[in-house]
Amino acid sequence: MKRPDDLLLRLVFIPAVILLANLLFLEEVNYNWTKYLAWSAVGIGFALGMWEAAMRWMLYVRLKYATLEQTRKRIIISFLGYFIITAILNTVFIGFTNWLTHTNSGVVGMETYLKRVGVWLVGVVLMGLIFELKYYLKKYGEAIQEVEAAKNAGLRSQYDSLKNQVNPHFLFNSLNSLVSLIGQAPQRAEVFTRELSSVYRYVLNANEPDLVSLHTELAFIESYYHLLRTRYGEGLLLTLSIEEGLSNYQLPPLTLQLLIENAVKHNVVSASKPLHIRVMAQNRPEQRAQLTICNNVQRKQTRVLNNGLGLVNILSKYRLLGQEDPGIEEIGGHFAVTLPLIEPRSLNNGFETTGLE
Repeated sequence: MKRPDDLLLRLVFIPAVILLANLLFLEEVNYNWTKYLAWSAVGIGFALGMWEAAMRWMLYVRLKYATLEQTRKRIIISFLGYFIITAILNTVFIGFTNWLTHTNSGVVGMETYLKRVGVWLVGVVLMGLIFELKYYLKKYGEAIQEVEAAKNAGLRSQYDSLKNQVNPHFLFNSLNSLVSLIGQAPQRAEVFTRELSSVYRYVLNANEPDLVSLHTELAFIESYYHLLRTRYGEGLLLTLSIEEGLSNYQLPPLTLQLLIENAVKHNVVSASKPLHIRVMAQNRPEQRAQLTICNNVQRKQTRVLNNGLGLVNILSKYRLLGQEDPGIEEIGGHFAVTLPLIEPRSLNNGFETTGLE
């Protein structure tokens, strides 16, 4: 967490406040100018120490409660900490000044002590409010930018997904397969037609909801896989391993399609070198449910044009939803993407009943 720029405040503002404040508080000891300057030097040192403690507390709280949604909790905890820091350090400072003056009665009385704590608390709270306001406005601006970026990324994702499904090669291969099946296996042709219809209907409706259930997304993937299998045959394998109780968990629509498409696009797919894609949903103890899409890496020799939009779109959607970033790693000859599954909530636009039938 980057520290706010408070150099001018520490070098100029705090010393100036101490010099002015001591004109009020040192009257009780009949100060002269020597005492005034001495106590002002001690006071400036104390003030800088207290300010440093308050800043470190502020940075800690910001790190722990960083999001815009946690603003109220961040403010309450921050200012509670400011009060405790101010009270404790002022008590320590009074004890220190007692020791310097060798008195048990205190350099200042309780009334002045309470006024001192009050003045410091007002100052710290005021500066804390200013820094918090700046931080809030910054996070608010970032949130607006993220929403716009995610919206643009989402629109591009929907467009790219639709374009990839309707592009001439995909349509040509699908229709060729359908024509071939009609003559050789009419029943399989009927099944193929239903799967093709399901895929297009799902893609066309995917711009409606923010989230769909894992069950719905997997039903779509089975239709999508059926079409891919017709083209690649034994060269493409898809294995689903879904733990019980996770089918109602949610994720952004077309997420699995983008990842499977990405795997097919960048790897060799042939009967001699099958591409094996595994989709696994797990609910580990003390961890949130997650979905992992993993495939063996066998990259094509000819470089595939890649603008990285698929993974970027998925990342943008998860950030827009306020979720953890998906994990991406390549290890042991396997490429894996791990997606947080979102706990069930009501779905919008009735997509559960219209997306796939």
